[in-house]
Parts: sequence; C-alpha cells; structure tokens
Amino acid sequence: GHNSEEIEVLIHAVKTGEFDVVFPSYNIEFQDAGQPGGLFDVAKEYETGVMVKKALIRQGFPRAPGMPRKPPGSLIPQYGVPALLKFVLKDPRIATVVVGMKRISEVEEDVPYGYLPSISSQKGVQW
Repeated sequence: GHNSEEIEVLIHAVKTGEFDVVFPSYNIEFQDAGQPGGLFDVAKEYETGVMVKKALIRQGFPRAPGMPRKPPGSLIPQYGVPALLKFVLKDPRIATVVVGMKRISEVEEDVPYGYLPSISSQKGVQW
C-alpha cells in the first residue's frame, strides 16, 4: 500500500501498477480524492483498493498541498460521527475507512458505532 497526503503522488503510485491499495485522506471537508477523474476513479480503473483515513478529523488537517487551510479542530462537534462515516461510506469506490484513535476516550466514543446495524440507515444529514 501507499500512504500520502498528496493526491497526485497517490495517482502516480496507482498508475505504476505496483500497489494493491492506497491510503488517502478523505472526509466531508476534504474531497479532492473523490473528484471526477481523480484518485478514486484512477484506482477503480487500475483495480486498486482505497482505504480512507481522517474521516473524522479530530486534530485538524496536515499542511500538505491541496489541503484546506483550516484551523486545527475536530469535525465531530459540527457533523457527528454517524454523519461523517455515512458521508465516506456512501462512496462505493472506498473499500474501507480507518478511524484513528489516540486516546481511551476516543476509543470509547467510536467503538459503539461499529455495532450499529447499518450506518447508512441512520437518520440525520442527507447526502
């Protein structure tokens, strides 16, 4: 697999045919990887898996090219965990979402969402 914050680097990696999976940042406020003709489409064309990171953004965005210039902060208070996961999981080009947790409180907050019958059936924000 290949992990990078730069979408063009990941696109190049996919096109080499040497990687089975790429690991981009993708969430409700940073959607570059999902743009038409972008990383997700190239990965699908090359039959390369996509594992998304930073779907919840607890600590703010890194300062890589193309990333929004937003102050550090979590998306959770604004949108809620179910809506953030629903947004990412609705894209069939995404194979899985990796939710990072650094604190025990984050584990306790996030783990119960793995036991919901289906995140797509949750009421709330419509995408």
